Amino acid sequence: MNDIEETIVTFPGGSSEEVARIVAPPLSFAGKSVIVTDISPFHPLDHIWPDQPADTGHIEIKGQHYRIYHSLVGAFHETQKNRYFFDRAINARRNDPGWVFFVGHVIEAANAAFESGMRGALCVDKTHRDQLSRAHSAAHLMSLALNKALEGFWKKEVVNRDCFARPNFDALAIQTSRIDEEKSVDVYRIGKSMRKRGFDLERLKSERDGIANVISQTVNGWIEAQPTYDVLPPRSGLTERRVWQCRLDEGTARIPCGGTHLIDSETGPVVISLRFDAENTLCVTTHISSGLSAKSTPT
Repeated sequence: MNDIEETIVTFPGGSSEEVARIVAPPLSFAGKSVIVTDISPFHPLDHIWPDQPADTGHIEIKGQHYRIYHSLVGAFHETQKNRYFFDRAINARRNDPGWVFFVGHVIEAANAAFESGMRGALCVDKTHRDQLSRAHSAAHLMSLALNKALEGFWKKEVVNRDCFARPNFDALAIQTSRIDEEKSVDVYRIGKSMRKRGFDLERLKSERDGIANVISQTVNGWIEAQPTYDVLPPRSGLTERRVWQCRLDEGTARIPCGGTHLIDSETGPVVISLRFDAENTLCVTTHISSGLSAKSTPT
């Protein structure tokens, strides 16, 4: 029996534990079992923008612990409830009519004997989550500092602006973003469209190292000021739009984001490096380490 509805997720508010109801017999993915519950604290790997890796952890059912080594997005159309798609195989957008999206918790057992209606205690590996969250928050701060540092590099008026009304280089040029426990790596394409908008690529190339230092100083200054932050809404359906907001000295930064975040004593200092991997491809690496402190807004 399939009672799967869109998963209610609580990871935006920082939750790492939930008691949940299993809503379907185990599904199959790559020879493993996928457990689907009505509510989940697990952040799954996003199938559209896979910047932040999936949460890992375990689920306890009837006194037995099962390791969750991967969590991912699953989907099906309401007219075909027994045909499931996972990760990059999903061929629908979040707002497409009739599609239902859910969090899949992948365990090693290939034929797990779980039934709909069973209750399970879901527990995220918080150490792993926190490290990813710090790197994700640092990446957002880097993007804002990058826009600030490049504000004077535009020769024409730019319509696309960030939350501080600066030309949004990050949004206009970003190609990929990848996060791990120690860093984020953001790749920007500065091609013909960017140059037609008036961006001065040659100046960036000549001032690259200085710009990296300016960005690092800006980000570390923000972190030293102990900003508060949250992700809203803290509890919602998996596909609902969420926004990361962080209160900085120049105002409240707001960036749409489906990931998890943390700014604490392990976030800084941050070291940012810029390099050109190809003629028009800029790679920005944001390294995090311990040493500075900040605090989270209670959720």
